[in-house]
Amino acid sequence: MIVTHSIRLFIIYIKENIKTEKLYVGRASGLVDEINEEAANKVRKKRDGSHHRNKDGYGEAVIDRISTDYEAT
Repeated sequence: MIVTHSIRLFIIYIKENIKTEKLYVGRASGLVDEINEEAANKVRKKRDGSHHRNKDGYGEAVIDRISTDYEAT
């Protein structure tokens, strides 16, 4: 069985440093079947799992915006 994903979903996320309260804002994207909260969280979790800022004390990413348009994020 071949699974195809036809929609490119972009998210803007925010990570906060727990100690310094500094914010890090990033963008991620992924191919999804539908545009919904579950799909957006799948993209976020995939990006957040190996995020380079995790080792610097930044917490879990929180989604700020989602879009199918790169320019809108």
